[in-house]
Amino acid sequence: MTGVAGGRTVPSGITEYVEVRWKDRETSCQAVVLPGEDEVLLGALPLEGMDLTVNPLRNEVTGAHGDTIRIVVK
Repeated sequence: MTGVAGGRTVPSGITEYVEVRWKDRETSCQAVVLPGEDEVLLGALPLEGMDLTVNPLRNEVTGAHGDTIRIVVK
């Protein structure tokens, strides 16, 4: 598998399921590992799984529905 890092194509791999935790919330998902990268990019699926949203103006992560975790199963 390959990914894009810094505008170049590099070999990458997909992990087993990993636990992602934030405060009192948690979810599990697979992660893509790019060689040489040490920063984590939290994508839409883990954020949705923990009922979180990003506020770019305040540079913070908050609960999408306040402090109450709400998950809708369709």
